[in-house]
Amino acid sequence: MKPRTTLILAAVLVVLVAIAAFFISDRNRQESSLGKPIFPAFTAAKADGIEVRGGGTTIVLRRKGDTWLVATEGNQPADPKIPQQLIEAMDKLSTRTLISISRETHTGFEVDSTGLTVGISQGAKSVAEFVVGKPGPNGMSTYIRPVSGNEVYLVPVYLRTVVDRGPETWRNRTVLELEQAKIVSYTTRNARETVTVEKGKDGEWSITAPTREKARPDLVGIVLRSLATLRSSGFADSTVTGSSSGLDADTTAVVVKTDDGTSYTIHVGSTTPANWSYTRKDGDPVIYLLPRSRWNAIFRPVSALSVTSDAPVVPSFVFPGEK
Repeated sequence: MKPRTTLILAAVLVVLVAIAAFFISDRNRQESSLGKPIFPAFTAAKADGIEVRGGGTTIVLRRKGDTWLVATEGNQPADPKIPQQLIEAMDKLSTRTLISISRETHTGFEVDSTGLTVGISQGAKSVAEFVVGKPGPNGMSTYIRPVSGNEVYLVPVYLRTVVDRGPETWRNRTVLELEQAKIVSYTTRNARETVTVEKGKDGEWSITAPTREKARPDLVGIVLRSLATLRSSGFADSTVTGSSSGLDADTTAVVVKTDDGTSYTIHVGSTTPANWSYTRKDGDPVIYLLPRSRWNAIFRPVSALSVTSDAPVVPSFVFPGEK
């Protein structure tokens, strides 16, 4: 082989090696930028236990089928949004942004004893345990540290409000949650009268019982917004019964119907001295506490709902046990 040909082949080989090295380096840089899961054993579909420790308290959630229960609050149903947010956040816990490997930095990032420790299990196996520290610099991230090491990572999700509920319960406080646009009728029933309001094909709302006339759109709008999202402020004491709460008398209720034919019935009992109304939904044994003002916004007499009425927006209303 001629020397010139040898030199050309050598040059080509060098170029090919350089190109290969470039692609290998670029691939490594991409893998490094993406990071790896901090907890590779975690599988969202298999996670069935959550434990949060900190501030002298421990909260334990257990999943039974598709429902999360608060084991530390008598296995009452948990607010489904809380475990869902935490499970979804786990996919964002990667090694991409390693901040520190020094134990001395833990206090500054609040991933020491001042943080909240979160544990996630799958059956009897613990698949993740980490300390949630302070928020990151952009307010949309969080410093965390795996309990088993000194590494501090900055993860692109704000975890503090997810796991730090303070004195607030982890139980599900939702009594009713609907898309307002899907509500097609509602009926309020009390000791004085039963009123039904329905949406017509033209989208207009009318009173259909006990009279038939157009309804005030402003008041109907207030009622619909109030019904679409009913969240309790708390729960009745364990000593409260259907009888003592006035719910067994069943004199006051609201029935909401949606465009798919589903009907929801919510019963309203007596009012506490603090102006909370005992409330229970059909199919749900829990007795909730809702502000009396919420029911005042929903229970509107015909005299106020009629389109020809000029009655006050918030009328006085008689609740069970009152005259």
